Amino acid sequence: MRGISHLRGGALSASTRNIREAGADNQRGRAMRRAVFAAIGLALLIAAPAFGASWHKVKSKSVSGQFAVSAFSATIRHPLAMKLRLLGAISNGNAVVACNRGFTDSSYSRSYSGPGTFKLPVRPHRAGSCLVSISFGVSGGSGRGTLYVYR
Repeated sequence: MRGISHLRGGALSASTRNIREAGADNQRGRAMRRAVFAAIGLALLIAAPAFGASWHKVKSKSVSGQFAVSAFSATIRHPLAMKLRLLGAISNGNAVVACNRGFTDSSYSRSYSGPGTFKLPVRPHRAGSCLVSISFGVSGGSGRGTLYVYR
């Protein structure tokens, strides 16, 4: 821009000043929008437990011994999400889930070969209730199976 202003006698034209000011205003506006969205996201993240949307432990069972097995089942009303946590010397685990909403029923099963945290999908979406049956076994030592629900 130095060469252009030199040709015009050192003064910038009004249109060039307007373009520069508009670009600066646009960048400030974008930065302000990002800051506002970040603040809203942080506020929602902090306030979510206050509105009751959090993970709740539904049921937990532990087992110990050589080749020991355990099982439990639970009926969950209006789940948004579910997860299963298997801890310890887990050698295998199974989950059977049956959910319904009105006249729509859906069921599925999952098999696990070791410890970990596993998501159990809620189908159909916004199910009225789900019946979950969990079984797991250990091959020496102890293990724990815990079912969590998000609502």
